[in-house]
Amino acid sequence: MKKQNHEVNKMKLRIFLLGFLMTASLAHAQDVPEGRAAMRAESRSAAVDLRGPLTAQERERIAAFKELVRDVDTKSLQQTVREIESAEYPRIEFYMQEAIARTYADIVLQEKVVDQKQKEWLLSMVMINMASLQFGSSKDQSGNDLNRLIRRKLKSYMPPEILTHPGFLQVLE
Repeated sequence: MKKQNHEVNKMKLRIFLLGFLMTASLAHAQDVPEGRAAMRAESRSAAVDLRGPLTAQERERIAAFKELVRDVDTKSLQQTVREIESAEYPRIEFYMQEAIARTYADIVLQEKVVDQKQKEWLLSMVMINMASLQFGSSKDQSGNDLNRLIRRKLKSYMPPEILTHPGFLQVLE
C-alpha cells in the first residue's frame, strides 16, 4: 500500500513538473502581444548568445527537466550541468536536453508507459530521433507513428532558429 501511494505521488510530481514547464513557456508567450510568433521573432532578433554561460533560470530549468527523466537518467544534476556547459554551444545542448526530457515525459503520460524497460527504450528512441534531426532528417513522414510523434514533439520544444543553426546540425564528412 505504501509503495503504491509512493508511486502515485511520484506520478503526481511528474505531472506537476510537466505542467510547470509547459505553463512557464505559455506564460512567456502570452506576455508578448502577438503570442508565440512574436516570441520566436524576438528570440531571433535578440541574437541569443548560444555559447555564453547558463543563467540561473536555465539552471533551474535543468533541475526541472532532470526530474522528468529521473527514472531512466543515471546522470546526476551536476554531471548534466557540466555536460551542457562543456558543449561548444551550451544553449543548444540545453535546449536539446530539455526537449528530450519533455518529449519523453509527454509520451510516458500519453501512452501510460509504466514498465521500466519500456521507459528506458522510449528515452533511447527520443534520443535517436534528436540525433536524426541533427543529421538533417526533418521529414515527419518518415518512420513509424512513434518516430513521427517523437520528432514532432521534439521540434515543438526546440526554438525554431536552433533547428537550422550550424551548431545544431551535424554533417558526416
